[in-house]
Amino acid sequence: CRLLSALFTAFDAAELQQYLVPIFNLCLTRLQTNKKAGPPLVAAWSVYVARYGATALRSQFEAIQPGLCGMILGRVWGENAPSVAGAIPRKMVIISTARILAECPELLSAADSFCSLLEAA
Repeated sequence: CRLLSALFTAFDAAELQQYLVPIFNLCLTRLQTNKKAGPPLVAAWSVYVARYGATALRSQFEAIQPGLCGMILGRVWGENAPSVAGAIPRKMVIISTARILAECPELLSAADSFCSLLEAA
């Protein structure tokens, strides 16, 4: 997942665009097979939010499957954000969580996702 963070930091969105769907699908597959991958993935996705914005993360999940963003944020992000290790990655997760809450008003209608994100921060 450090490799993902490095990719998200080093490349512009236009350069990564053709690879984002396979990258996110691989992340979700990894998450299904290994629950310990949750905190590192949340840390990598927080770098994605910091670099490209919360709406970019939301649209990326929604492109894979409609409604997936709410499920990921409510279950994966909310449960694993407190488990992210390291001071800087933890701060990055908190700031990205705040950006998601501020930039994605669609989450207001999904009370469970919204509440789990608030609790995670």
